[in-house]
Amino acid sequence: MDDELGMVVYEENVHDISLFKPYSEETALKIDKKIKQYLEQGYSTAKKIIKQHKTTLERIGTILIEKEYLSGDEFTEMLNTPTKSEAKGKKTLTQSKAKGKSKK
Repeated sequence: MDDELGMVVYEENVHDISLFKPYSEETALKIDKKIKQYLEQGYSTAKKIIKQHKTTLERIGTILIEKEYLSGDEFTEMLNTPTKSEAKGKKTLTQSKAKGKSKK
């Protein structure tokens, strides 16, 4: 649901070969604009999380290159062990994930 577009389903009949859309060109532009906005927000959020936890992700990558395998316990331990930058007040990856779930 979106505040601007409302609780309406805008779907096209994929089996219909006509060029008719069940909504106006103005609505199509609004839909395109919203999709772009959601994609940009998702990209920005992902980029922020990756930058925030870059050191941990690099540690995991390095170990995976060496060992090619991490058990679930090893992986969880790495996520819960703060890096130097995380120890200075930033959250670990699992703490960030828990925070994101509580927002929903």
